[in-house]
Amino acid sequence: MFSFAIDPGLFVPILVLLTLAIAAVCDAETGQIPMFLFPVLWALCLPLTFFSYQFDLVDSVVGCLIGVGVFFVLAIFFDGGGGDILMMGVVGWCLGIRGTIYLILLSSLFYLIFTLGVFGYRLTKGKPGNILTSQYPYAPFVLCGYIVQVLFCIV
Repeated sequence: MFSFAIDPGLFVPILVLLTLAIAAVCDAETGQIPMFLFPVLWALCLPLTFFSYQFDLVDSVVGCLIGVGVFFVLAIFFDGGGGDILMMGVVGWCLGIRGTIYLILLSSLFYLIFTLGVFGYRLTKGKPGNILTSQYPYAPFVLCGYIVQVLFCIV
């Protein structure tokens, strides 16, 4: 007989992935991330991470602070939103220091590639516009970075 068991260590990455997917769709469609989404993720992940054998309180808190700090500074200088700050704080809690730093780097890389692609497309059409004033929702790029992290076991 076949038995089906889910590794409890997969719950947090799956919850983070689903929450980021919802945030990415909402952010792409409306330009806003639902504010309830990430506190709910944190409430669900807190007991799972706290009772996990892999849990490290300092790693989670510092990962949260890195996510909040970096995106708070970005929000000040580049007109970001509170949803991005909240998103990265909770995801930083779940990923820890190393995972948060990699996620910020990967999502920024995807954002840069996308922005350069849009600029190149506009340039070929003869209407480059100002690349520095264009804004795009950030949650889809965070989702792409997280998927790359999970696929290549960088988390």
